[in-house]
Amino acid sequence: MANKRPELKFFRFFARKVKRETHVHLLCRVVSVESDHTCTVQPQDLASDGDKRGMILSVRIPKHARDDVKKDVSVSVGFFDRDVSEADVGDTGDISNASDRLHSLNDAFIEAVF
Repeated sequence: MANKRPELKFFRFFARKVKRETHVHLLCRVVSVESDHTCTVQPQDLASDGDKRGMILSVRIPKHARDDVKKDVSVSVGFFDRDVSEADVGDTGDISNASDRLHSLNDAFIEAVF
């Protein structure tokens, strides 16, 4: 049936592309911890070619995890739905969205420490 409906090829491709580019959660290793309550992490799952994925910089560390986040610790990293680059760690005020990006690697935060 799929071969008889070539117009579906585009939609299947598009669905796979959206799934690949929507970041939700990653298991990562902490590479370094910064004094501003952020860290750099390395995703632990390898790319399809077997290479390591690129590091994620400036990952926010919430208060409940600050004592446990150390170099070489495994952490769960989530991604805010919207752009939070205008917010500093600990801000409680409203945030104006600086862009229309969604589920970006630039908006990462630690969810849990393993």
